[in-house]
Amino acid sequence: MRTLDSASGTLSEDTRAGDWYGLGALAVDWLTEHAGGDGAHVQYWRELATGVAWTDAFEAAFGLTPERFYDRFEAYWPEAVRASRPHLADDNAEPIVVTVGDVPRALETRVRAELARRQEQENERQRRGLARPSGGGGGGSQDQVAAETEDLARRLERLAREQSRPDLAAVSRRLREAASQMRSANSRNP
Repeated sequence: MRTLDSASGTLSEDTRAGDWYGLGALAVDWLTEHAGGDGAHVQYWRELATGVAWTDAFEAAFGLTPERFYDRFEAYWPEAVRASRPHLADDNAEPIVVTVGDVPRALETRVRAELARRQEQENERQRRGLARPSGGGGGGSQDQVAAETEDLARRLERLAREQSRPDLAAVSRRLREAASQMRSANSRNP
């Protein structure tokens, strides 16, 4: 299964990343408009209920293979996103405020001003956080990240044991290794 990589604007084979809900909504929209006709979604679930492979059920219901769907969907989705969210396609980093219904102009102006004020507060908070000295070339900050990573690894390891999930245990080990590498890099660059 491919996923939507919001940062690069591509579909990815990496099933651990992406916007599942956004991808799913766009995919259903595309299938509704371009494949299978009325009732195809119901037919897909009925096919699955018979025990056939999902790929066969997909092709029977929608009239195209999953690979063909991926190819066609990959060509479709960027334009669909651009049409529904134009700010994602331009260089404007400012949030867009859209009012619905009869919103008095004075209220809209106050809301926009408050949003701008809060955005400036957040920008300033981030600037102060980035400029804050951490003692000795940033090592304190890296130690903090390493400690947080180790804590997360411990919690994930506990969850892996409780749920008998070897995949979570593997992630926990990788987190521990990453924390160890952070500490090692920090000790080499005091």
